[in-house]
Amino acid sequence: MGMDEQKNGQELPEEPEKKEKQQEIPTRSMMLMIVAGAYLLYTGYTLCKNVLAGQDGASWGFFAAGAAFIVIGAGMLFYGIKCYNDRSKAKRLAEEAEEAAAAEMPEEETEE
Repeated sequence: MGMDEQKNGQELPEEPEKKEKQQEIPTRSMMLMIVAGAYLLYTGYTLCKNVLAGQDGASWGFFAAGAAFIVIGAGMLFYGIKCYNDRSKAKRLAEEAEEAAAAEMPEEETEE
C-alpha cells in the first residue's frame, strides 16, 4: 500500500501538466491544418465544378465527394486559423505582461 500511495501521489500532480501539453497544438500542426483545409476546399470546388459543367467522367458521386471535401476543408481551415490566432493573441498578451512587469520592477527598486 505504501508504494501505491506514493505512486498515486506522484501521478496526480503530473496529470494536469500532461493535459495542458496534450491540449496545446504545435504551430506547425496548425499551419499544416490550414494548408490541408485550403487544399480540400480547392479539390472540392473543382470536383463540384466539373460535375456541374458536365465534363466526361464526372458523376454525381464526385459531386457528393466534392461537397464533403468543401465542408471538411472549411472546418479545418476555420479551426486552424482560430487556433493560430488564439495562440498569437496569448503570446502577445504574455509578452505585454512581461514588459509591464519589467517596467514596474525598476520603479519599486528606486522607491526603496
